[in-house]
Amino acid sequence: AVTKLVGFEARYRTSGDLDLNVFRQSRSGTAASLTSGICDQTTVQLTLDELERLKGIILEAKARLDEIK
Repeated sequence: AVTKLVGFEARYRTSGDLDLNVFRQSRSGTAASLTSGICDQTTVQLTLDELERLKGIILEAKARLDEIK
């Protein structure tokens, strides 16, 4: 469910240092940032639609990996 809080930040980090941060921006609504890398970090800002597309790509990749096991 979507929070009704005016301001929030939620973070999720994998053991492989993929860091997802979803937060509320005061002017433009909710946004997300995705950071990866240990020495050479790369960060990209995502809209929620782009985040949803990324989720689809990850789920498709997982399904393909599960097929070859």
